[in-house]
Amino acid sequence: MENPEITTASLSMDEVQEGGRPEASEGRTWCRLSWSGVALGVLALALSPLVIGALPALVGAFLATWGFLRGRRIKQYEREEAGGWASVQPSQRFQLGQGVAVCGIVLCYSALVASALAGAGHLIWPKVAAERAATMREDQLVRADLHAARLYQICEAFARGRNDQYPAQWQELLKERVISENRLLPLLHSAYESIPEPLTTETLTLAFELVKHERPVLDSIADSVVVMKEIAPATVATRAVVYADGSVKRKANPRYRPPAS
Repeated sequence: MENPEITTASLSMDEVQEGGRPEASEGRTWCRLSWSGVALGVLALALSPLVIGALPALVGAFLATWGFLRGRRIKQYEREEAGGWASVQPSQRFQLGQGVAVCGIVLCYSALVASALAGAGHLIWPKVAAERAATMREDQLVRADLHAARLYQICEAFARGRNDQYPAQWQELLKERVISENRLLPLLHSAYESIPEPLTTETLTLAFELVKHERPVLDSIADSVVVMKEIAPATVATRAVVYADGSVKRKANPRYRPPAS
């Protein structure tokens, strides 16, 4: 008995199961499912950074997989009707449809993985960023304290040769050649900002101010007489305060403004 002519485009999944001959329009359903999977896979990949790409990826993976399985079942039925597994070579249309289905599956599952990674990133990154910001701020506070201690030593050296008097302004240290400008300016520059190139008195962000006080300072009250204060930005909760005995302590910054919640 002569085998009926069966093409991939003339079979639908429901009629394969029933053994009947499908309508021509229904025969393209499995290929349409494959293309739908590809389209949703591309959309899901585009949306994966926003995490919401998981939804089209799930739908696309389902459609592409369904289309792939339908195509396989149709081709299997086609071969059986032709008289054997190896009797019929895959048609060009079938090969294209199966390739599209596989492409859709790969795209959709890749989008699922990308969305999962993006979701994990949204959960983990804020904590990592907060830890990095806290570490950076701690380094800035330490650097500001070191600069304050070094400036105290320079002012003490200035006072020893000038009747125990501190400079009234930082420029006096340069006029008296106690320290060179390229060494003084980095100490006076804010520890919370990057150092500009070149660093000059015009580009300097002054971070310390001298506090007028009676000289000489008695040893009994040296730990309570303030000689220098840090000019900390409003984003920093504390500022360095230098006392006459050389100690540097962290005190509340009056300019501090807590971030809006």
